[in-house]
Amino acid sequence: MSGVYRFPLDILTSVNYERRSGYFWARNVRFTAGKTVTSITLNVEPIGSRQLPPSNQLDVRFEKNFRLMKSQRLAIRANAFNIINANTVLDVTRLSGPNFSKPTVIMDPRIWEFSTTYSF
Repeated sequence: MSGVYRFPLDILTSVNYERRSGYFWARNVRFTAGKTVTSITLNVEPIGSRQLPPSNQLDVRFEKNFRLMKSQRLAIRANAFNIINANTVLDVTRLSGPNFSKPTVIMDPRIWEFSTTYSF
């Protein structure tokens, strides 16, 4: 979902909300032996027997435009990504062993970006 709203003093605000369902996965086991095929990794559970949690991300943008002279404009922006600072697990170790089910990727932290544009 996304939306844009213009506040008083010509401040433009936009919001983007994204929800993604968690990734379906299954446990893997690595088997080793043999002469022709020395190792093989196989699923030992049906795919979809496990699922990561859904991720929610909220991004916000604030923008203010200023008219300088005839055709000159200055825009100042602030973007906030993952403003709720969610730390959802996005991937885990699927291979059986001591690290099984440990998170390998988590959602990026809250990030602020500031920028300006001068048009003439």
